[in-house]
Amino acid sequence: MTLDFFHANQCIVLIHYSDQYTSSASYDAITVTAQRGLFERVVAQSGGKQINEFNAFNGDWLLKMLTCNDTIRKERTGIIGAYKFATCLVHQSDITWVPLSVGEMIRVSGNIGLKMTDSDFSRNVQRYKKGAISDDILLVGFKEGNLYLLPVEVKTGSTPDYKKAVQQANELRRYLTELLSDETLASKLYRGLFIRQVLMQIDKYRLYNVFSNDYFEALLAEKEEWLRGNYAIAELENYPAGLVVSHLESGSCFEPSYNMQDGVLKVDLPMSLLPSLVQHPLQVLMNEKDIAQICHVPAEYMLVGQTALKKRESLVPLDVVVDKPEDLKPNLQTEEPSKLAAEPTPDYASECRVEIGQNTLTGEKVFWEYGHKDLANRHLIIFGSSGQGKTYCIQGLLMSLADAQIRSLVIDYTNGFLPNHLEPEFIERTNPKSNILCNEPFGMSPFRAQKQDFGGIFLEEKPHMVAGRVASVFNKVYSTIGERQIAVLNEVIESGVQRYGSAYSLQNMLDDLNEEETAGPALASKLAPLVKSNLFSSDSDKSWNDVFESEHHRSTIMQLASLNHDISMLCTEFLLWDLYSYACSYGSKEKPIPIVLDEVQNLDHRLESPLGKMLTEGRKFGVSLILATQTLSMLRKDEQDRLFQACHKLIFAPAKTETKTYAKILELSMPGTKQAEWEKQLGDLSKGQCLSVGYHLDNGQLKMEC
Repeated sequence: MTLDFFHANQCIVLIHYSDQYTSSASYDAITVTAQRGLFERVVAQSGGKQINEFNAFNGDWLLKMLTCNDTIRKERTGIIGAYKFATCLVHQSDITWVPLSVGEMIRVSGNIGLKMTDSDFSRNVQRYKKGAISDDILLVGFKEGNLYLLPVEVKTGSTPDYKKAVQQANELRRYLTELLSDETLASKLYRGLFIRQVLMQIDKYRLYNVFSNDYFEALLAEKEEWLRGNYAIAELENYPAGLVVSHLESGSCFEPSYNMQDGVLKVDLPMSLLPSLVQHPLQVLMNEKDIAQICHVPAEYMLVGQTALKKRESLVPLDVVVDKPEDLKPNLQTEEPSKLAAEPTPDYASECRVEIGQNTLTGEKVFWEYGHKDLANRHLIIFGSSGQGKTYCIQGLLMSLADAQIRSLVIDYTNGFLPNHLEPEFIERTNPKSNILCNEPFGMSPFRAQKQDFGGIFLEEKPHMVAGRVASVFNKVYSTIGERQIAVLNEVIESGVQRYGSAYSLQNMLDDLNEEETAGPALASKLAPLVKSNLFSSDSDKSWNDVFESEHHRSTIMQLASLNHDISMLCTEFLLWDLYSYACSYGSKEKPIPIVLDEVQNLDHRLESPLGKMLTEGRKFGVSLILATQTLSMLRKDEQDRLFQACHKLIFAPAKTETKTYAKILELSMPGTKQAEWEKQLGDLSKGQCLSVGYHLDNGQLKMEC
């Protein structure tokens, strides 16, 4: 019995089989299902219709499509679209091209009994343990005893790290070229095994009629010669050595673009083209549709007619790509926080001096030495009672940052930065963008796994850690939540994240809580107002990159207007967690991320909170906090100490009840002074005046002054 028996029966779907390097007519295990409609719906949810083309390309995917999250489905759909797109670029040449799933290649070779990491074509077998390498698509070309390798790295969703993607494509080509080029006995065995993989893939393509009946005839006529390993690894003259195909959301890509980098062609395609690539059969795309016209492909990237072989001596050897320590951080492109950062802006920060005001005695300007390399951190905290000029001062600081081309973010949960509260000069110099969250949900998920920094080692959260973090935010804001309810919330979130990853939503959480028989429904009722506010959405095209890389707005104000206090606090904490993750991934000392938080005493100041982490660890990630508060009385001693670590402090006239507290801060900040002296100076401050305590330049050197 062959696979044709199952394929001929239209009532069942051939999902998966274990082939173990046997002939195409002999299989050890075959998985089929009568629920054809179910699997067709799963594929359709990802924008596809050609269930057979999913099966033909990767025999393991379809079985797992039922349980994987939306992000994984989107990635796999992107790979299907990319292999069809890449095949259309090269199929009109005199080379016979066979698209392979790199993941499928390793899976099938693993069927002989090895672990995946020990399968024939895994790098672990060759003692390569780390480094960027593509695991998406490999186009294998056959012509006159020469074998061509064209790797295709695929990215779907947000703008990728192109440098890393190009490295991945080049490393796959380098690795397989080295593996198949040696004259050792092991290399000859690999050459034969590799051809067996290709032939098994061809069997699947023929079974599902993915290609025309005669497409592989020339190759199959000489398959015995290829199986003996009698071939050379070759490269094409005047054609890219690999491809990086990115299916990008409409907000970052409006039309196809093509650019070369390190010998690899970077292809950016709007997400709107992906459904057409996936839904049309490959034969239709190859023979009836004009892919060059649809995707605006330049003529030099359409491989047509006779091809030329690059001379061997002209080949440049590729170095092994080994990740630097910073490259070992988890990659946020499959479940990323929002979107990847764009090209870095010029380093204005290193020369930036933020003007605070004028010395009332000398008339000289007073600066926050923002860009000085010896500054321990770029945090500034403003103390003072209501109505003394704190908000006006913050606007002045942000104007100076804007003049230095540094974009800033204000999370406004106090309604202090509403449009009618902004100074005309501030509006003119920063062109602020007000993002009203209740009308415009922000593109993030509270359930996205964050990266945690453990002394320079970055580890991604496990589902139970995500659950603990999210539950902790709820528990901090809603102090009436009991231990039993917190335990239920932890269990529900952990289960949801295990099932759906970052695609898990607040609405999913609410639904799961309502299904709990004991504490769940009551807790769901308490959390429902946040869910109904619809403040976050994975479908939104707004991201932190839009805030800190904006060409039009030098300040962005996240407006939490119309939200009650508890929801505002929850929203702020979740935003800060996502911001911290963004900073860990894309921030640096040279690229500041200024964040303004007013009435900061209302937030979570625990060491493990996002604010606590930003205060203590934010410097190396570029985090620059501008904090304002009226009182410190509700904070514990250790929480106050973290606030006092800010290198610059501005103290406006305090409320009488806070005068002694602020005077004590000044005494500790300026050794050799006395609290009583500071109490007198604080009492003499008028509206708009403040004491500036921080490091100031004195003959080119930083010196603590007031």
